[in-house]
Amino acid sequence: MNTHRAGLIEGGFVIFSVAVFLGLSNLGRTTDPNGGPQHNPLNTGLYLVVLVGVGLLLWMRRREVIPLLASSKLIWIFMAWATASIVWSLDANLAVRRLILFYAPLLVALYAAARFDPSTTIKLSGWAYFWTIFVSAAVAILLPNIGVMKDSWEALKWANLAEGEKLGGDWSGILGHKNVLGFATLANTQVFAWRWYVERDKRWLFGPIILFGIFVAYKSHSATSALLIALTLGTYFFVHVLRKARRLRGLIFFAMFVVAAAVLVAALMLPDQFTALVGKDATLTGRVPIWIVVLDHVIPSRPIFGWGFNTYFIPANPDYLRLVGIVGWPAPHAHNGYLNLAVELGIPGAVLGTLILLRLIAGAVRRLDDDRAPWVLNVLVFAVTFAILNMVESSLLRISDNWEFALLFCCFVLWRHQALSRPKARPAARRWSAFKSNETKESK
Repeated sequence: MNTHRAGLIEGGFVIFSVAVFLGLSNLGRTTDPNGGPQHNPLNTGLYLVVLVGVGLLLWMRRREVIPLLASSKLIWIFMAWATASIVWSLDANLAVRRLILFYAPLLVALYAAARFDPSTTIKLSGWAYFWTIFVSAAVAILLPNIGVMKDSWEALKWANLAEGEKLGGDWSGILGHKNVLGFATLANTQVFAWRWYVERDKRWLFGPIILFGIFVAYKSHSATSALLIALTLGTYFFVHVLRKARRLRGLIFFAMFVVAAAVLVAALMLPDQFTALVGKDATLTGRVPIWIVVLDHVIPSRPIFGWGFNTYFIPANPDYLRLVGIVGWPAPHAHNGYLNLAVELGIPGAVLGTLILLRLIAGAVRRLDDDRAPWVLNVLVFAVTFAILNMVESSLLRISDNWEFALLFCCFVLWRHQALSRPKARPAARRWSAFKSNETKESK
């Protein structure tokens, strides 16, 4: 097999894997009408294909992979802690199954970071996002019974909605849920806005792709995705201004701090009016009561070890059923990535996960002006929006999805770039007297 064909196959594998992580298999989900657990054999099958494929590719590229392992110790410590949680989890079998799936995005991110230039992988991911939302839009228009959500019993049960929330008319496409499609449009915007910024000769193509993604986000009615898309575009504009006005960076950061403080004060003093501006109620669609219960009871009851990886928010857990009774709806997770890690993996797990994200943001900020790494801008925008997303969603190292893949890939490539960019320490100069002394001893 020639090199060009091998590159096409490997690039196609990355696109396929990212599409799987996005939720390509959600249409295979089945729900037990009697209230039993949900099943998705299609999802299991696709993830097994990814795991087998990435295992073979990692073996083929093992020489390129080994250097990455040394620069990502924090990730492996987190994975060791998550894997160890099987011992004290509420459902060891469930924890094992979910951890096996969780390793799939990790290994694909490791392979992509070792095999491709960072810019190439970002572009491959972008095409996976675009074609997924394109097909989703086509299905929503041509097959609305499949691609548009309804307020049927099955849809409401599948979505685990807070009381009063409706889904009818929201586009979900081939991803099964409006929020999943909304997050796909967010990822699409992040990649193609970066390409629009750095590849000026192709703006005629990337501009319409961005606008198309925004249209699909609007049809999905995902308020969180819409806000983060606006934040993504605003962040790119902010970085552009910083680069053009280097001498005014201090003033710009001060102005940004003042605006952020004003927004925070307004949110605290006028919560009803503030949340209404973003289409939410004062409880953020049932999130605030969950946070209160989690902070007051769930985390303090098991602060060190937690309840086990992905095994707290399950019907078999009496403590979770108590939470459901208090908040009034079957919350599928804590709706906060940092709190969710503390619930499942204890405070040590939450600290490790948060440190991974903070180290990524700090490293991207330091390397933002590195002309040898234009992809760092995309890493920074992703990390900032992802940190904000996890204030209202549990996407931080929780499930095997595109967020896990993107986060770990960014960590692998940025931390390796930092390691390679560090100046090598020169060997200390030896004094002439010491050299002569050793020479005299050897002659004797």
